Amino acid sequence: MQPNGQLDMETATRLQAALDGLIEAGRTRIVVDLGRLTFCDSIGLSTLVVAGRTCEAAGGFLRLARPNAFLLNLLTVVGVRDALHVYDSVEAACK
Repeated sequence: MQPNGQLDMETATRLQAALDGLIEAGRTRIVVDLGRLTFCDSIGLSTLVVAGRTCEAAGGFLRLARPNAFLLNLLTVVGVRDALHVYDSVEAACK
């Protein structure tokens, strides 16, 4: 899965629906490629954290791949980097 542009109040519902659909279908090992994401607000972060917790509760995971420097800093500053698994590449996240 690869969100594009901004992940904010206006777009987070689409990502949430896509993640919910995967989880409901039993796909609880999810990699989200952030390589095309340029911005993320608190609603977007919340979407990722909640999906990650849901996946983990079902025995799976949600992994984030290729965050840019802004997103990596944001994840660290707000304290969710430890709650979300972050990887430099999609390949590393898929292992």
